[in-house]
Amino acid sequence: MTRLFCVMIAVVAAGFLAAPAWASIPYPPNCTVTWVNAIDDSAIGICPAGDYSSLTVTVRDQFNAPMAGVTVTAVFSNALAVPKVPPNMGSGVTNGIGVATVLLKGGTNNPGGLLAMTSTITVKCLAVTLATYSRYVYSPDYNASQTVNAGDFGSFADDWLRVMLDCHSDFHRGNPQTQAIDFGVFASHWLHF
Repeated sequence: MTRLFCVMIAVVAAGFLAAPAWASIPYPPNCTVTWVNAIDDSAIGICPAGDYSSLTVTVRDQFNAPMAGVTVTAVFSNALAVPKVPPNMGSGVTNGIGVATVLLKGGTNNPGGLLAMTSTITVKCLAVTLATYSRYVYSPDYNASQTVNAGDFGSFADDWLRVMLDCHSDFHRGNPQTQAIDFGVFASHWLHF
């Protein structure tokens, strides 16, 4: 009887060990991605210091439980959007309640361009796409040197008083005649690296 009991315990234990493990993965319908300091619904700004637009991302799994300690990344499709630390424009790690702040650090390599550039931005966590956006991308770092300096000021000055919506210095995306607002945005990022 004891031998039969030991065999039954071994079989039951083996059954528990063979049970499938339920791994948590990000589940996009339970996740949220919110833009912070976006210029408008169709445009964002990036700066080498990461203090222009950013993302707040809440990551939850298929059971709607928060996922802590996972990395969230933002990847830009346009090669003219140059990340400060390749391969991603920004990344952040979720805290204990599954929330990450993703600072977008970089510039655009668009010093002679007249129009703002567009890019697809893909937000991912553990190789799962949480959201995809298409946005105009503006940066006071026009030459992607990862510093907003005199070279960038030359590009900004070239746009001064240009009567053109969506020129690459139209940071406020409004009336092109209100250049003082654009200068204020540029000046607020001066010497950022």
